[in-house]
Amino acid sequence: MNNRIKYLFYKQFTKGSHRLYIWLTILSLVPILIISLIIFISAIFNPDLNPVGDNNSFWPTFFSQLLAALDPGNFLVFELVAESRPSQSLLFIICSLLSLFSGLMVVATLIGIVSTSIENVMLSFKKGNTSVVEKDHMIILGWNDQIFSIISELEKAHENTKKICIVVLSSKEPDLMRDELENKLCLKNIDIVYRSGNVLDIDDLKKVGIQDSKSIIVLTDSQGRDAQAFKISLAINKLTPGNFVFKDNFSIVVAMEDEENIQLLRQISKNTITAFNIHLLQSRIIAQCCRQTGLSIVYNDLLDFDGDEIYFYKIDATNNNNNNFIGKSFYEISGILNNAILIGLYTNNKCVIQPENNHIIKDGDELILIQDDDDDPVIIDDITYQKELVNLNVNLKEISKNILIINWNEDGSHLLHDLNQYLPFDSNVDVLVVSDSNFNEKLFTNNELFRKVIKADVLNQEFLRSLDISQYNSIVLLSDTIGTSRSISAASDAKSIITLLQLRIILDDLKCETPIISQIQNPTTKDLIENAASYDVIVSNQLVGNYTCQLAENERLKLLFDEILKPEGSEFYMRDIKDYIKLNEEVNFYTLSKVANEKSEIAIGYRIKNEGKLSHHGIYINPDKASLRKFSIGDQLIVLAAS
Repeated sequence: MNNRIKYLFYKQFTKGSHRLYIWLTILSLVPILIISLIIFISAIFNPDLNPVGDNNSFWPTFFSQLLAALDPGNFLVFELVAESRPSQSLLFIICSLLSLFSGLMVVATLIGIVSTSIENVMLSFKKGNTSVVEKDHMIILGWNDQIFSIISELEKAHENTKKICIVVLSSKEPDLMRDELENKLCLKNIDIVYRSGNVLDIDDLKKVGIQDSKSIIVLTDSQGRDAQAFKISLAINKLTPGNFVFKDNFSIVVAMEDEENIQLLRQISKNTITAFNIHLLQSRIIAQCCRQTGLSIVYNDLLDFDGDEIYFYKIDATNNNNNNFIGKSFYEISGILNNAILIGLYTNNKCVIQPENNHIIKDGDELILIQDDDDDPVIIDDITYQKELVNLNVNLKEISKNILIINWNEDGSHLLHDLNQYLPFDSNVDVLVVSDSNFNEKLFTNNELFRKVIKADVLNQEFLRSLDISQYNSIVLLSDTIGTSRSISAASDAKSIITLLQLRIILDDLKCETPIISQIQNPTTKDLIENAASYDVIVSNQLVGNYTCQLAENERLKLLFDEILKPEGSEFYMRDIKDYIKLNEEVNFYTLSKVANEKSEIAIGYRIKNEGKLSHHGIYINPDKASLRKFSIGDQLIVLAAS
C-alpha cells in the first residue's frame, strides 16, 4: 500500500507544472482548514479561545489563518490577539504559528515551481521548440556548408528591400547554428529564426510555418540525398493543401543526385518542385570552363547577387512604359536597352534563349534580362552606331583540345560525357588517378574523347613534372572524394590544395598559363587558395549554394540555366574582339551589340586582357552602352551564341 501511494504521488508530480499548482493549492488549504476547524470548534465551548471569532463564524477564523500562512512576515494577527486577550489566546497563537510554518513551506515550494516553470519556458524558447508565426518567410530545411553562401546571397538580394525572415530547421542546437552563422556572416537585412528538430518529422515541420512561407530550400546530407529529398517533399505535401497543389509564388528547391529520381519527383509533384542534379550542375560548368578561360567568372557573376543577375520583366499593355516593346522584334530591342541586356523571352511557360530574328514581342511575354537590379529596362534614344569601326570577320572553328583530369569521383562520369558533347571530335582527355584507384577505364572505351588512364601518385611533384603538363590546354582537378562529413571533405580538400600548389609551381617554371579548374568542397578553402589569375578557376559547393539561392528567388531560372548549360542550344563564348570591331579605336558597347546581332549573337560584356590580375579579372558584364573604350589585341567579347 505504501509503495502504491508513493507511485501515485510520483505520477502526479511528473505531469507538468500545472498539476503541481493544483496539488500545492490542495496541500496548502487542507492544513489551514484543519487548523481553522480546531480553533473554531474550541471557541464554541470557550469563546475566549478565538479572539477573531466573536460572531461565532468560521470564515473570520479561516481568513486569519490564511493571512498568517500567505504572509508569514505580517504579525498583524498576533498583534490583534495580544491587544485584545493576551492571556486567553495561547491556542490561537500556536495554531497561527503552525499556519505560518505551513505557509513558509508553501511559499518556498511555490517559488521553486514558478522558477522551474520559467526556466523550462526559457529553455524551450532557447531550444527552438515553439511554433513560428511568420508570413511570406523563407524556410531552410537541413544544414550543410552550402547554407553560408545561401544566407550570404539572400542578404545581398534583399539589401534594397525590407527585412525578410528566414527560418532554419535542423537537427543542430539553435545556439550552435546561431554561433556558426554569426561568426562567418554579418547580417543586416535578414532576421533568422532557428528551430531544432528532425526535417523528416511532420510534427517538427509544423513548427516552421510551411503553409505561410513563400519558398523552401532543402539542404540534404550527401549520404542518402535523394531519399531524404523524397521524404521531405512528401511531408511538405501533407502540410500544404495536398496533392502537390501549392499556393501562387510558392517554390521548393532541392538538390539531388540521380537524374531518374529527379524525373520521378517532377512527375509526382506535377513539376511544382524545382529539383536539380548537383553533380550535373558542377560538371557542366567545369566542362564549359575547359573550353574557354574566364567563363567561370561569368557564371559566378550571374549566379550570385553581387553585381549583375538575371531578371524576368513582364510586358503589360496597361503599362505605358511597355508600349515601346510590344510589336517590335526581339533583336530590334536587344541592342537598345541602356541598363540591361536582353537574352531571351519567357513565353507559353517556356524559356526561349535567342529566339528567331523576326520573333515579335507581345503582351504577356516576359523579357529575360541581365541587369544590376530589377528596375524597369530603359530604351536608348540618342546613341550612335559606329558603323565605320565594324569588322565582320568570320569566327574561326573551335580548335581541338587536350584535357587532363586529375582524381575521380561521382562527377567524373558526367564531366567526361559533357566534354564529349562540347569539344571537337579530335580532342583528347587523359585521366590521372592514384595507383590504388578503382577507376574502371572499360566503362569509357566507347567515349570518343577518352584516350588513356594514368595511375600514379598525384601528390608527387617529380611525377607531375614528368607528365609534360604543358601539352594540355586545360587541367581539371577533381576532389578525390565527395565526403559525407566535414572531416572527409576537409581531408579531400587538403589533398587538392597540395596538388594545386604543385601544379602552379610547375606551370610557373614552364612559363605556361594552362587553366586549372579545381573542385574544392569547402568554400573557405576556396578563399584560401584562390589567386588573382583568371586562368586559375575554383569551382566549389559555393556555386551550388548560389544556384540554389537563385532558384529559391525565381524557380523559372531553372529552365533558363538548363538551356544555357546543355551542350546543344545557346551558351556563352569568349570571342576575339578583333573579329567584331577595329582595334585601338574608341567604340561604344552599343556598336558591339549591333555587330554581334548581325552574327546572330548577343553581346553581354567584354574581357580586357591587361586587367586579368585585378579582382574582377578584367571581365565586365552589362557595361554602359554609351561609354567609349579602346580595345587591344587579346581582348575578348563575351557573347551568347548557338553552339
